[in-house]
Amino acid sequence: MLTHPGPPERSAVDRMFSILDAFDHRNLTLTLSDISRRSRLPVATVHRIVNKLHSQVPSWALERTEDGKYRIGLRLWEIGSLAPRWSALRATALPHLVKLQSQIAASVLLAVRDRTDVVYLEVVCESPGVRPGVGSRLPPHVTASGLLLFAHTSAETQESVFSGPLRRYTDFTVTEPAELHGALEQARRQGYAVAHRSLCDRHSSVAAPIRDAHGLVIAAIKVTLDSSVLWRVMPAPPVARRRGSSLPVRGRRTPGAGGPYLTCLVSCFLW
Repeated sequence: MLTHPGPPERSAVDRMFSILDAFDHRNLTLTLSDISRRSRLPVATVHRIVNKLHSQVPSWALERTEDGKYRIGLRLWEIGSLAPRWSALRATALPHLVKLQSQIAASVLLAVRDRTDVVYLEVVCESPGVRPGVGSRLPPHVTASGLLLFAHTSAETQESVFSGPLRRYTDFTVTEPAELHGALEQARRQGYAVAHRSLCDRHSSVAAPIRDAHGLVIAAIKVTLDSSVLWRVMPAPPVARRRGSSLPVRGRRTPGAGGPYLTCLVSCFLW
């Protein structure tokens, strides 16, 4: 009798990382059942691995809260901070982020590309709890930093990221591949990228590149502004104008003012 092999058994390392991947900025503390559901592992397996991650040494990979839930432990943060490539970039960029934030009173974020996502290494903001926070991961089509970073990738990478089904976060989120490829081309041509109300209705963002000694784009600095502020100084993209007439624009916009305004906005961190 023919037998059909089942799915290959997941390795111990794969199961452990699946458990750690269950945590994110929206799920900072989780129960065993939560971890089981998000990692797609049996509760018994989760209990065994979590117990090891929690009980090896104090403050190891996972910590247990007073209400019996679990969260990422201090030791994992220590290990993550040792990543030499990104820690050096973060330390170099931080004074420029602080300077820029003090000049424009807006959220300033440092972003890098990680495979098909954008990851934020640093956030400077007057308001606590700003999102995305440090370590947050977002799809590139909803943020100016994502458009900017992926504008400088290969055509194959762009196709693999932007051709599939993309999540729509707001009525203004661009998900059509043709429009996204047009936005990438525009970002590459003009040297900065803009995302209007693509992640949330209230905010829009603008991003400029950080280049290495060879001129390659290695990171982006993003400024998040109230949408009405950004639309006062530069036109909304065609897709935003098509999808609604109730745009929160206040005051008159000077034709052609977008470029000089953005040059001034990002000048202090283009070193």
